[in-house]
Amino acid sequence: MAEFLCKEIVADIIGVYLLVYRDTCAFRREYEPARLAKQLTEMLTQRGRVVVKVLSGGSGKGTLRNKNARSILLVNNQCLVVVMKVVHLRSKDFEGLEKQVNASELDVGLALNFGSRTPEFWRVQKNHNQALVQDKTTK
Repeated sequence: MAEFLCKEIVADIIGVYLLVYRDTCAFRREYEPARLAKQLTEMLTQRGRVVVKVLSGGSGKGTLRNKNARSILLVNNQCLVVVMKVVHLRSKDFEGLEKQVNASELDVGLALNFGSRTPEFWRVQKNHNQALVQDKTTK
């Protein structure tokens, strides 16, 4: 049951990401990552998702570190969403997301990039054997 709910949450997040990207042409300079993350949060909340902004940066308890992350969100306490605005997602970005998911008790991590001319996101998932599965998608 938890696996189904997580898939449903991920589908919702990616759907909202594509809507926000299409509506804003997000790669343009006038769209700040904080504004895009706020729009993502509002749309997910309208769909009944519980979205919490996670502190990023420092080494204090309750913070997550990711150099390129502009905003980090936790959706339904199951999915970590890292909002980025870079030209292209790189393997370093994936490795950072992988470490964050591995270090937490979360099921899935998503990196959503608003800096590319085409929508681009990565998905990291823990399987039941504690190994991580990579799914790179560019639309």
